[in-house]
Amino acid sequence: MSTVKTLNKKLKKAFNGRICAVQNNKVLYLTGELQNWDDIVRAGRMSVSKKYTVVNDISFFGEKTPPMKLPLVASNSLEGKRVDVLIIGGGITGCSIARELMRYDISVILAEKEHDVAMQASGHNNGMIHTDLDLRKGPLLKKYNNEGNKLYPQVCKELNVPFKRTGQYLCFTDDWMKPNAIASILRWRRMNIPAEYVSRKHLLNEEPHLGDKVKFAIFFPNAGVVCPYSLATAYAENAAYNGAKIYLDTVVLDINVINKRIFSVRTNRGNIYPRLVINAAGTFAEQIARQAQDRFYSIRPVRGTNIVYSKKNSFLVNSIVSLNSSESGHIIHTVDGNLVIGSSLSETYDREDFSASKDNVNDILSEQTQLVPELSKGNILTYSAGIYAATYEDDYVVTFGKFTSNIIHAAGIQSPGFAAAPAIASDVAKMSAEFLQANLNTAFNPIKKKQLDEVAPKQKFWNNLIKLK
Repeated sequence: MSTVKTLNKKLKKAFNGRICAVQNNKVLYLTGELQNWDDIVRAGRMSVSKKYTVVNDISFFGEKTPPMKLPLVASNSLEGKRVDVLIIGGGITGCSIARELMRYDISVILAEKEHDVAMQASGHNNGMIHTDLDLRKGPLLKKYNNEGNKLYPQVCKELNVPFKRTGQYLCFTDDWMKPNAIASILRWRRMNIPAEYVSRKHLLNEEPHLGDKVKFAIFFPNAGVVCPYSLATAYAENAAYNGAKIYLDTVVLDINVINKRIFSVRTNRGNIYPRLVINAAGTFAEQIARQAQDRFYSIRPVRGTNIVYSKKNSFLVNSIVSLNSSESGHIIHTVDGNLVIGSSLSETYDREDFSASKDNVNDILSEQTQLVPELSKGNILTYSAGIYAATYEDDYVVTFGKFTSNIIHAAGIQSPGFAAAPAIASDVAKMSAEFLQANLNTAFNPIKKKQLDEVAPKQKFWNNLIKLK
C-alpha cells in the first residue's frame, strides 16, 4: 500500500473523514476543514515524510484568522525600479543576506513591511546562539546551526556587536540518567560538538545558585549570547553602507509571474522589477511563496514567551542553564546583564500577536524555578512573546524555487535561526551570485564602525517588547 493511501487511512480515523491528502510532484497537499487549530497542526505533523514536503490547506473555521498588518504608507516612489535582487523581509535572515550579497557586484533592495528591521520574530528573540543539541532536527537546521555558530566571533567582530561564548549547562535532576547522558556526550563529540560531563560539585562552583534538584550537567562551551536587535541592525547598516537599498514600511502585495519567472513585484510603493527574489518573510514566507506560484511547504507559527528580569537578578546565573526535560526552556545571562527566562511554546494561527499571557509566564516560572529557586516575580522587568516560522518538517527551506525559477526561499527559519543566520546568508549570497553570474565586489567593506552611542538600538529592543495582557 502506498504511503499516501496509508496516511489517508490514518487521517480518516483521526479526523472522522474530514481530511484528505493528495500527493503531486513530491508535495503532499492536505485539504478539508477543522474547527480546532491544534488539530490542523496535528494533521500536518502526522503527514510528514521524507518522500515529500507538506502543504497544509486545511480550512480553519474555529476563529477568524487576523490578516497581515499593513503599513499605512502608499506611494509610487519605487515604481519601475529595476534591481538584481529583491529581498522580502528585514529580520535577521533578510538583513544578513543583504549584507552578504554586497560582497558581490549586485544591486539589492530589501523590503520590510515594518517601520524598522527586526520588529517581529528577530526582535523578540532571546539572543542565544545555540549549540546543536537536538539529534532529531532536520539536516539543514543542523548544518546551518553548526556552521553559523562557528562564524559568530568573526561576524560580531566585523559588525562591532558584543558577543560572549558563555557556554551552556544542560542540567539533569536524576542520577539514573547519568549513563545515558555520558553516552550522548560521545555522540555529540562524534558530531564535532564539544561537550563535557560536570559533577554537581564543580557545577556549583560555576553556578552556585542552582537548586538542590540538579544532580549533574553537560557543558557545551560553544553556546553564546548576542543582542538580537543590535545584530540585525548592524547587518542592515553594513549592507546599506556597501550599497544595498533598504525600504521600510514597504510590503509586498502581489507578484506577477510569467512563464514560471517572476516578472514584477507589486508593493505599496509601486512595482519593482527584480532579476531574482529572495523570500525571507518569516511567518509570511508561505504567502510570498503562494504569490510567486511556488508554494511547496507550509509555515506553522509557534509562539514562544520570554521573561526579562532586571539586572538586580543578574547574579543568579552566569551563563546559560537549561533543564534536560525542557525542549526550549533556558535561563540566559544576556550581553546586557539581564536574565532572560523562557520559553513556553504554543502553536498559534495569529502570526503577529506578540502578547504574553499570565499562564505562559506562570508555566515558565514553574519550570525554571526547578533550576534556580530564587527566581521570583518581584524583579521581572517585562514579558515578550516571539513567533517563529516552523515548517511541518521542522527543517529549514533554503533552496531555489520548485515551480518558479528566479526565487530563492530562506524560509522555515525556526529556532535556532539566529545561530544559523550567518551561514544561511553566506550560502544564499553564493547561490544568488552564481544565478546572476556576478563578480566579486572589490570595494566591499565588512567593518561596521562603532557609533558613539550604541544604547539606542538596545533600548529600542526592550521598548518593543509587548507587555503582559
